[in-house]
Amino acid sequence: MRVAVQGSFSDTTWVNVFWLKVITSGTPTGTQVAGLAHSFLADYNTSLMPGRSTACQTAQCICQWNDGSGGMVEGADATPAPGDQAGSFLSAQVALIISWRLAVRYRGGHPRSYLAGWPTTALLAANNWQSGVVTATQTRVSTFLTNINGLTPTGFSSVTLGVLRQFANKGSEAKPPNFLDPPQFRPFTSAVVKPGLATQRRRLGANLN
Repeated sequence: MRVAVQGSFSDTTWVNVFWLKVITSGTPTGTQVAGLAHSFLADYNTSLMPGRSTACQTAQCICQWNDGSGGMVEGADATPAPGDQAGSFLSAQVALIISWRLAVRYRGGHPRSYLAGWPTTALLAANNWQSGVVTATQTRVSTFLTNINGLTPTGFSSVTLGVLRQFANKGSEAKPPNFLDPPQFRPFTSAVVKPGLATQRRRLGANLN
């Protein structure tokens, strides 16, 4: 299942994409997938929005269940929640990185999540975050992972957060792309919140490049 949490930050937008391995007794209904989207967004709002600017908020969560043979069931939930830090904020491309850990070693392509929308008070210096921000976010990210893996919404007996590897070695750079067949799902074992600032230039908009 592909999960996209979409949101806004001042006058721009952002999205965090996740992958789930789900166990069902059959093809879920759209209502059931929407129920999972609701639960996922609720945990995201509780765990990953605190500490971020009030100008940053979630908008919706879109879940797409795939049967591996081309079939798909989609469901969505729109229960927005803002950050809780008022005042001035950093520019749109500045992000805090969550580095997800796996029980397997390989070169390149390790999963990360970029969280945008932080207040200026979160900065310690020009290139790193306040230690309290890192520590508090680390605790909440660990709770988020535990909570998502504990979800059992109607229609789903098991939910596991992880990454879907879809390309062979450097396959995404090949022309045509070199896909893994079948793709490989790897569950997250833990996560590390990085103390240094990260940037995503595309959040500034193509007209500014």
